Amino acid sequence: MSDRTGEAPLPESDDAPPGAIPTGGLGGLLLAPFREWRAATRVPGLWRVEARLTLAYLLRLPAWFIWRERRAAGLYAFDDESFAFGETPYDVALDICAQAGLTASDTLFDLGCGRGKMVFAAALAHGCAAVGVDLLPTYIDVARGISAALGLDRVRFERQHVLDVPLDDATAVYVNGFTFNDDLAGGLQARISVLADGTRWISVGREWRHPRLRLSGKRRYPFSWGYADTWLYEVGPAGTPVAGDADNHPSFESVWAQTLKPSDAGEEETP
Repeated sequence: MSDRTGEAPLPESDDAPPGAIPTGGLGGLLLAPFREWRAATRVPGLWRVEARLTLAYLLRLPAWFIWRERRAAGLYAFDDESFAFGETPYDVALDICAQAGLTASDTLFDLGCGRGKMVFAAALAHGCAAVGVDLLPTYIDVARGISAALGLDRVRFERQHVLDVPLDDATAVYVNGFTFNDDLAGGLQARISVLADGTRWISVGREWRHPRLRLSGKRRYPFSWGYADTWLYEVGPAGTPVAGDADNHPSFESVWAQTLKPSDAGEEETP
């Protein structure tokens, strides 16, 4: 992406970003709140977002909360896999946004935004417009309330299916495809065709293959569920060299098997 932003592309690395606190095992679980607050204090205003999110979801266990929301909203037509809980930690979100070269002139769409952490981090750290899209009503209502309370005019949350939301204004799209089933991924694949040249497509847990996608880099990050690869692409004109076969992407099971580092799985790491 150096031709657009002047930033170096994502490095090919299996390591967490510098200074990241490991997420694996019990130690990672216990350190997760400290990790989030440490990252939140690096960006003016982000700690206020985290404080409000913490209070809003303090007594809402993720699995029970998602089940209740789906029942109330009549979302049983969608499979359980696509509603699995998983978040992008602030330190990872900030590193991804920096590597993607986001600026105040950009508009980031987070498709399947959950509680909206990536949206808030991108907007507050880089001044860009940011749009979160999700189907669960409480996610959207709470995020909208936080945006209004903090006066974040360039942040927007839409309760909409990710295949239906207009992407005309998007200059960057963030897709945590770790839990997306193949049908949903196929629908998103088709949407790449309508994106403007130069749009950045940032994917977690799923390698995308499309004639318009040019791979800028890849990195392995720690997320709430474990380690996952993140791919950064740039959308080019029709006829851009193909990044691979559109049907040859990792399955949910194969990606899940790679979320732990070898040492966490009780195996020896290759030197």
